[in-house]
Amino acid sequence: MEGMALELLAQTARREINLDKQPPRWLRQAHELMRDRCSEAITVGEIAATIGVHPFHLTRMFRQFYRCAPGEFLRRCRIEQVTTRLQSSDASLAQIALESGFADQSQFTKSFKRATGLTPGEYRKLLA
Repeated sequence: MEGMALELLAQTARREINLDKQPPRWLRQAHELMRDRCSEAITVGEIAATIGVHPFHLTRMFRQFYRCAPGEFLRRCRIEQVTTRLQSSDASLAQIALESGFADQSQFTKSFKRATGLTPGEYRKLLA
């Protein structure tokens, strides 16, 4: 029993993540690049190539430091931009979807509803 406890303790010590540790500079650059270009149809592969790392490594490190996948971060960023556009613009939902980096209005509606609990149309009516 004591041996198992020591083995468990050793495994835990090896896996311990320093929460105070800052992300590497290249990962911060990737994060900024995604925030700046989230309204574009950009892929993890393109981001990784721009930064000079493998897409798998980017995804793994992004999850470790930012607690979400790069694709999820891009969707959140797009939703943030869209909420301000829905408040200040009379553009059609399809136009807003395409200008915000979504493939189409259907993908936009699903992502928006998943994030806010409302469809973009319901959100816009609520603000009016």
